[in-house]
Amino acid sequence: MKMKIVAILCFSLLVGSIEAQQRRNKGKRAGTAAPAPAPVATDSVKAAPVLAANPAQQKMDSIRRGDSTTLAAGYDPLSVRKVHVSDVMYKMQVWRVMDLREKCNQPFLASGNEITKSLCDAVFTGKLDAYAKDSLTTMLTAEQFKEKLIDPASAQVDADGNPLPGTGTPFMPKQLYTLKFRENLLFDKQRSRFYYDIQTITLFIPAEFNSIKGTETEVASFKYTDVARAFKSMPNARWYNSQNRAEDKKVSDAMDLRLFCSRILKISNPKDLMIEDMPEYRESPRSVLVASQKFEYDLVAKENEVWDY
Repeated sequence: MKMKIVAILCFSLLVGSIEAQQRRNKGKRAGTAAPAPAPVATDSVKAAPVLAANPAQQKMDSIRRGDSTTLAAGYDPLSVRKVHVSDVMYKMQVWRVMDLREKCNQPFLASGNEITKSLCDAVFTGKLDAYAKDSLTTMLTAEQFKEKLIDPASAQVDADGNPLPGTGTPFMPKQLYTLKFRENLLFDKQRSRFYYDIQTITLFIPAEFNSIKGTETEVASFKYTDVARAFKSMPNARWYNSQNRAEDKKVSDAMDLRLFCSRILKISNPKDLMIEDMPEYRESPRSVLVASQKFEYDLVAKENEVWDY
């Protein structure tokens, strides 16, 4: 009996050795070993996204969407609204003028809480960067910004009648009552709502105070994202609520709530014309004002009727 068991074991070992040798010979004839199975992603190690393995595809996608610098992370750096570019279903650019003398805008120009004073103070204290133009390509130093605020009529002049730099008195905050800003009206399909997204604010000297040039003069432009951030740390940068002082608001919150009155100067158009430069509205200042109101009503109607079918 024992001899039979030993014989069976020896036969099994011999068969196993022959099969192993056959497998090795088969592998040598094929020339390569069988590929190892691909690792499976687990909860602790996530699978890499498809685009990450294809940088060329990522670059082309960013170029297709627009400015690769602006959309490096898929978001507009001038926007306070974190809406990804792929979620923007509708977009129009709007230019507006805000007259702080109007009754509805007076909370922005309350004594000691003037928004224009807050803008100037933020520049002088280094909290806010000022730019020469709305394009935001050339930055102004604090001295250059201060020079632009000087009333040329009060400056001392040289022998040729030219104003001397560093002389004269600056304009008062209440005299700088004109603000112009550029914003995007966009529809976020992810949240299914419209947003008014302010991009830049520009400070102007009104024509009535510019006795030398006789026209309104641009002082400086600011990124609205910088303005909103700077104003949060400035106690006097507040919207004055004359009905309930307990409900005073930050300027950025008041702007987001659209607690101001403004007039549309331009909406994106192929010829890049202001409303007053469009041939159909050149008849009179009244026709320009009527056209501005019509554009405003059209934007409101688009927002209200977005879910109509």
